[in-house]
Amino acid sequence: MTKWVTKLMAINPRTGEIESWLGDYIEAPTMELAQEWCNNNKGYLKVVGKLNCEVPLNENKIIDYDLISKN
Repeated sequence: MTKWVTKLMAINPRTGEIESWLGDYIEAPTMELAQEWCNNNKGYLKVVGKLNCEVPLNENKIIDYDLISKN
């Protein structure tokens, strides 16, 4: 299943300014369905794009979600 990246706007406790923060990853077949899920469950999240890969800090490998979805 495709993973989607979300963001949220919140106050930075250090500066008092409103900033963008990384939200949850949402699993859904399309960006539109991911946003619909957010609207129904976590209305403060906005889907901003597809998660293509991750590079774990403790390991020497890349997790490529595009390759995983093709298997």
